[in-house]
Amino acid sequence: MTCGIVGSLCTLLVQGGSTPRTFSSGSERYAVITEGMNPAITYSGMQYGIGEIGQRKGYSTNMTSARRVDTIMYEGMLILECTRGNLQAWLPRALHDTGTIESEYAPESFMFDMMIRKGSFSYRYRDCVVNEISVYGQENGLIFLAMHVLASSFSMTSGWVSPLPAIDTSDNSIPYMLYDARVNIGGDAEETLLQSMNLSIKNNLYPVMKQSISPQKFRSRGRTVTLSGKAESHNNGVELLFGAPYFTSDVDLQIGLLEPDDPPDAEYKANTVVEFNLKDMQNTKVQHPNITGRSFLDVPFHLVAGKPDKDTSEITVTFA
Repeated sequence: MTCGIVGSLCTLLVQGGSTPRTFSSGSERYAVITEGMNPAITYSGMQYGIGEIGQRKGYSTNMTSARRVDTIMYEGMLILECTRGNLQAWLPRALHDTGTIESEYAPESFMFDMMIRKGSFSYRYRDCVVNEISVYGQENGLIFLAMHVLASSFSMTSGWVSPLPAIDTSDNSIPYMLYDARVNIGGDAEETLLQSMNLSIKNNLYPVMKQSISPQKFRSRGRTVTLSGKAESHNNGVELLFGAPYFTSDVDLQIGLLEPDDPPDAEYKANTVVEFNLKDMQNTKVQHPNITGRSFLDVPFHLVAGKPDKDTSEITVTFA
């Protein structure tokens, strides 16, 4: 009797650069938690056959023969642990820039291929782009990194890479916890403590198809950057979330490694910090702290970033 395929034994490889992209021992390897890539196919044509006469005569096959494939692409979610190394690799693909990662809209410059080994077969997705990326976590839990990936084409083969790339075991591979995250609102002297958070960057990409059923490139309808979650109601800066519905403020989100016995205001471990600077944030879902029994009062928030001018990005990311 053969055994089924176990998800924890599957392997995700990524290869960037220009085409043709060749997977090797130098490709990127990730410990994937969840992968949901699937075809996205649309059909066009005569869905009701060739009229009432055709149906009465029983020519039902004409109903399907009139239907044609309109578009075909591939999409799905990838979920990884949020580590400094994963952020360094995936944020440039989401923001379409390197260096300080000031956001631009040129996704084709950051296309990549993915190959996922599932049992005896390799699933290869070509010309992939990151449509959306989220950094999220809950109190006393890990922070995760989720990506919505779009791909232009797909193939399946029994071939695989040998030898496999090594998995990073340095400090860059240590996953962040929510207690590693600090938020500073409006330049307040103290950080706002979080009970949950979700930093979301949506590129709102759509496929461009000219004389083709598969995407030739992807274009953005404009980027949306939000920071949502719940904060403890007694924190400094929280009054800005519910006291003034029309406030706008820059927000700094820092994530770095703390030792388990460190106080919340301890210094981060060197070379483990990622800082997100979010411009002109506005709370678009103002809520007051409500009483829910004997539990602590919290303040839900949903901050949306803005662009101060056409030359300034709504988000910048630095690694320290």
